[in-house]
Amino acid sequence: MTPRWIAAPCPLPTRWTPDVDPACVHPEHPRPQLVRPTWHCLNGVYEAAIRPAAEERPARFDERILVPFPVESSLSGLGRELTPADRLWYRRTFSVPEAPTGHSWRLHFGAVDWRAEVWLDGRALGDHEGGYDPFSFDAGRLGGEHELVVAVWDPSDGGPQPRGKQARHASRLVRSIFYTPVSGIWQTVWLEQVPETHLAALRLAPDRDTLEISARLAQARGDERLRAVASRDGRPVAEAVTESPDTPLRLVIPDARRWSPADPFLYDLTLEILRDGDVVDRATSYFGLRDVAIRRDARGLLRVFLNDEPIFLHGLLDQGYWPDGLYTAPSDAALRFDLEQTKRLGFNLVRKHVKIEPARWYWHCDRLGLLVFQDMPNGDRMTRGVPLGSLGPFDPTCWLGARGIRRTPASIACYERELDAMLGALANHPSIVLWVPFNEGWGQFAAARIAERVRALDPTRLVDAASGWCDPGNGDVRDVHVYYPGPRMPSRRDPTRAEVLGEWGGLGLTVDGHRWPRRPFAYRKFATSKQLQERTGVQLDALEELVRRGLAAAVWTQTTDVEGEVNGLFTYDRAVLKLDAAWLADRNRRLLEAASAGMRDG
Repeated sequence: MTPRWIAAPCPLPTRWTPDVDPACVHPEHPRPQLVRPTWHCLNGVYEAAIRPAAEERPARFDERILVPFPVESSLSGLGRELTPADRLWYRRTFSVPEAPTGHSWRLHFGAVDWRAEVWLDGRALGDHEGGYDPFSFDAGRLGGEHELVVAVWDPSDGGPQPRGKQARHASRLVRSIFYTPVSGIWQTVWLEQVPETHLAALRLAPDRDTLEISARLAQARGDERLRAVASRDGRPVAEAVTESPDTPLRLVIPDARRWSPADPFLYDLTLEILRDGDVVDRATSYFGLRDVAIRRDARGLLRVFLNDEPIFLHGLLDQGYWPDGLYTAPSDAALRFDLEQTKRLGFNLVRKHVKIEPARWYWHCDRLGLLVFQDMPNGDRMTRGVPLGSLGPFDPTCWLGARGIRRTPASIACYERELDAMLGALANHPSIVLWVPFNEGWGQFAAARIAERVRALDPTRLVDAASGWCDPGNGDVRDVHVYYPGPRMPSRRDPTRAEVLGEWGGLGLTVDGHRWPRRPFAYRKFATSKQLQERTGVQLDALEELVRRGLAAAVWTQTTDVEGEVNGLFTYDRAVLKLDAAWLADRNRRLLEAASAGMRDG
């Protein structure tokens, strides 16, 4: 019998809120790019206790929490703030069959914010720091009933760690664009059965008609070989076998079908570890063949090229917040909704703003054909002296210079560790075409060096050294933010980098019955949807002119309202689209078609 759980009050439920079933919450496989057949979901109702951070394991767990929703959310069942003086404890029991000889169970966490300590049957498995990256532990062969205990501590905005838009302490003005903090387990917890020697990690690097595969094996002896088979529509099209587990493997795909927003084709991939001719481990994955670069178009203007063709990137800023689940969508259907609507409305790009999503979010982007600009979540202090809102963005130095703030060695190490983890966890998704290490000076330090660090770790994608405000002068793009009046771009184009309008729009409309109980904020507000649509049309006309002048990408703020922000195309509960869908889709289609013709024909 499922333990008792009741959702906490929510001021703005979504259409998916009533469908959340504590006995079957986020049951989908959480890692589509490395799938084995035997796994077990550990989401559901846990016993919980919030105690002073210095205390050890509590004697009683007197509350109930629904995993994987953060403790502050309605869907967690608690809806309560966790302070840095607290520690959140989870406990549950579970049963799984004993793993066969030579196999074991591996315990996975999609993400826990921020420091997690894990015990199984009273035995410490380990700990992990980082609010956005997956981690796992060897749980042994198991079999029968077992007890899982997790303790979480989160400094929130009292610490320097990456945290994105989470804020416990903020002025009213800053609070307008920052949101409820999240703590604890907020992505799927699951068990996976693996052989002693198994694939622990993969790096899939496409290059035109070739896929390079690098694998990291756990408990390898050194005499293993890796075999990979690529399939198209269920039929094998390429196969290769390495001579040693440390050697990268190359699959050459005949008549390669490239991945793009117009044709988001994905190949199936089967991977096997071989030893003495026997299959030691087998897993399935997928990949898309595409390449991205900055080149000059027919008029000599620097553009983004996808698969050797210029493309204008036109997208939405996506914050990834939900009124009922905060960082966690109420269901996979809800997670898909924002992306499906983005595609339906004629956009080809999503900027994932200072948040990292579960692997399934990127899988949906891969399947739908949505390009992604991926931000690194902000952390530490903000650059002093920079005003909120619209900024004359063409002075690349800000007030403190392009170096930004000073961070302690511990803060720098934390940022770089979590940055590297993000790059490693998301590197195989064809939808991601650009990394954004810093946004608007928040936590920004040594931006030029960090941009080169990102490029060295992933030379297959573009790098935006700093989105908005504090431009260090390197990277593949120069990214400015201009809200109302806008859009604008620098009068003088950068000679070596493509021009990007990383944030613009910000036009607001409050919809009665679909607003968060906070003072509404937007860069300009309108009284009716008709007025909003008319102004949006004027803005899109101006954007078309900027595209002709050389703008390579633009990101409209934003997909949905978020708490007090009312500048979304959708309300925060996703119930109301503020513009006419057919009108917006047609405008976007015509804009992209005109941009494509202009870049190809000059």
